Amino acid sequence: MSEETLETKKDKLDFGRRFGNKIVEYFGSKTSHKNIADETTSLLQSESSSSLDEELAVAQRQQAAKSQDAPPIRDAFSPQSSVNLLVYCILSLHSITFDQLLPVLMAYPPEDPSQRQLPLKFAGGFGMSASQVGSFFSVFGAVGMILQILVFPPVTTRLGPLRCLRFSSLAFPIVYALVPFVVILPQDKQQPALFALMFIKTFSVIFAFPCSTILLTNSSPTLRLLGTLNGIAVTLSAMGRAIGPATGGLMFSRGQEIGYLILPWWILALVTFLGALPITFLVEGEGFANDKREVIEEEEEVDQCQDSLK
Repeated sequence: MSEETLETKKDKLDFGRRFGNKIVEYFGSKTSHKNIADETTSLLQSESSSSLDEELAVAQRQQAAKSQDAPPIRDAFSPQSSVNLLVYCILSLHSITFDQLLPVLMAYPPEDPSQRQLPLKFAGGFGMSASQVGSFFSVFGAVGMILQILVFPPVTTRLGPLRCLRFSSLAFPIVYALVPFVVILPQDKQQPALFALMFIKTFSVIFAFPCSTILLTNSSPTLRLLGTLNGIAVTLSAMGRAIGPATGGLMFSRGQEIGYLILPWWILALVTFLGALPITFLVEGEGFANDKREVIEEEEEVDQCQDSLK
């Protein structure tokens, strides 16, 4: 079983681990019927010989944890982590809003072309069936999986997460602004154009979310605040995922009523563009190299103390 790595939690009672150990001990005793007395004796001897070392290690960890009090939550909001939280929240907001609006647009009945006042005043949708909409998203689910496995690792390794996040963030507002104009294309060109825009969006999402998470992790002031920072990020992301679709749905309905299909999509493109501006202030953090060195030094001190007692 995996062990707790946070210094302030290492010596806390873990009921899950205790329960797991009981299960292992129970089934282990069922499978061994020979030399029980010898095994019991060896176990007692090993426990007695290791009890002092274990108590010493626990004492050393407790002393190290007391010497470094848990940092306050406000320390998690460094300039870099705050910008990363904002970027991650807006990314979640516009991505889920697009995913909610697009199938509605694909299934919405087309408008009479005679009622259009091009280039901006037009409404309606693609009039696709449920099976066609499902087929589109199934294809892009498979495309996204392939991109995630084969394309994302080498490209991110070569360019770095920050550069990939910047490139993908520039693509989002362009895709959102162009989607409504696919409706007014000739019918034989609508699906290829929609396929191309969905591919660009899928490609951008595959890079944007993992890269944003990497940058957010590296922006944490200390390893001990990483859990707090991730919890705040998930909370803000959930808020964006709730606000985005609700607002987008209202704008979509209003746009269809007044005959301007571009209304929700251009608002979404504007929000996405403004949300991409803070990315210019981001830098790639070094991660937790210093924290790891401190942990290694503490472990070496514990080993030295154990060796001195032997």
